[in-house]
Amino acid sequence: GGADARNFDLASNIAREWQHRLQRDALSWTEPNSVVNTSNIDGTRWLGTSNINAGWRVPAAGPVIPGYSAAFDLLGHDIDPASNDRVFCVHYRLGWIADSNNGANPTGILRAEIRVVWARLESATPSCSDLSVDSAANRNKYHFLTVTTAIRGNPSQ
Repeated sequence: GGADARNFDLASNIAREWQHRLQRDALSWTEPNSVVNTSNIDGTRWLGTSNINAGWRVPAAGPVIPGYSAAFDLLGHDIDPASNDRVFCVHYRLGWIADSNNGANPTGILRAEIRVVWARLESATPSCSDLSVDSAANRNKYHFLTVTTAIRGNPSQ
């Protein structure tokens, strides 16, 4: 029971960290605004229009800032997803709450769901690239924690 509680606590912290990463990513989504009427959402690291309404995604590591990973070790640190030390995996899913123009609306709001997956004590660690971990065959092998947040652009004007 203690190990389950610790893992749930770490999964909660990892989910919140990814929630904040997606919200920080939205700081680059500064258009449309009063000067520019097209969206620059595709200039963000994770929020681009190809990721919206596309189902669960594995977050790609940030090209500029190292350490943004979909895998975490037993202490909750970002690690290489191929590492045998991974314990937790992160997936995210985006969908529009309010927008019909692919982010070219200054009041566009995204719904972001972040899912953290880790193995039950008797199961093998999940592969972070396996997006089917919630299939009927796998539900009894893994624990899941999902958080949801709203994200909107950051118009500069």
